[in-house]
Amino acid sequence: MKDLNGKNFVLGFQHMFVMFGATVLVPLITGLDVGVTLFAAGIGTLLFHVLTKFQVPVFLGSSFAFIPGIIAVSTADGGSLPEALGGIVIAGLLYVVVAIIFKFIDARILHKILPPFVTGPIIILIGLILAPVAINNANGTYAAGIVENIGVNGCWLVALFTFAVAVFVKVFFEKTGAKLLSMLPVLVALIAGYIFAIILGIVDFSAVQKAAWFGLPKFSLPVFSTRSMSIIVPIAIVTIVEHFGDILAIGNVVGKDFIKEPGIHRTLLGDGLATSL
Repeated sequence: MKDLNGKNFVLGFQHMFVMFGATVLVPLITGLDVGVTLFAAGIGTLLFHVLTKFQVPVFLGSSFAFIPGIIAVSTADGGSLPEALGGIVIAGLLYVVVAIIFKFIDARILHKILPPFVTGPIIILIGLILAPVAINNANGTYAAGIVENIGVNGCWLVALFTFAVAVFVKVFFEKTGAKLLSMLPVLVALIAGYIFAIILGIVDFSAVQKAAWFGLPKFSLPVFSTRSMSIIVPIAIVTIVEHFGDILAIGNVVGKDFIKEPGIHRTLLGDGLATSL
């Protein structure tokens, strides 16, 4: 908290844009309310940082791992989104149970139980599973109106241009020694890609003009059922392993062992309560 400065603010601003796309995409795919998702992600992240003593630099957004389960429950005969939400609440509570167990296990033992060669492939597999999502974003699958205006080739043109800018910024400024700019490839690419999209006439501001200045998220109460729990809760086992790998990876980046301090039990507790929220 005390190290807040201009550099960290810019990096945090970039991180916000990175999380925004993924966090919003999940509700768009599953039918969940975007406002509720963003609200819960923000409150959940703050809760996580309080529980982890503000030591672990992460943002808790939407998990793509739960997408198949949410769709399966909500589209099943007699199923609904509130029923899927009930399964997610229980999945979050499973995190809490595991956190309580891990509290009484030494960090060195946890490193042996879940070494990098176990957690690493899990993260890789989740990334590979999400590859079709990236492709569908690039070809405009989730934006039918845009495809009608510029076609699939136009969508790919913007996507490849944005990707090229990100690679150029990272490689060029890293070679020239401009460390701060080399750390902002996503932010620069987003700005450049957005301007390019405006030039091509893709961006439609009419929806923004018609939208209300203020609005409240459309909250709904979860509905609990054995069906949703049997489908969604097992996914939490995978995401718990993913969580362990993520915490290890973040610790390696900043040179700290978060498994030991503040402890994996605290990060799991924060993640679990945020998930249930």
